Amino acid sequence: MLTAALWYDRTRLAARPNMRSIAVANTACIIALLVATGMRLEELLNLRWKMVCFDQQVIVVPGTKSQNALRAVPL
Repeated sequence: MLTAALWYDRTRLAARPNMRSIAVANTACIIALLVATGMRLEELLNLRWKMVCFDQQVIVVPGTKSQNALRAVPL
């Protein structure tokens, strides 16, 4: 699955004339992070660097159903 996503990134997206190589989506990286952490797609798409705690090796994700509930996802 990751190989197919990586192929898609390199061949389909990078071949588009309006796409710069810097703007190509990292489909394979997104899938790997989803599988490794068990995060929901919505959580991953809303992820910001301030949510990543490298010291504690977790990603602090606000709850999707309740914004008051925080969830720590181990890296």
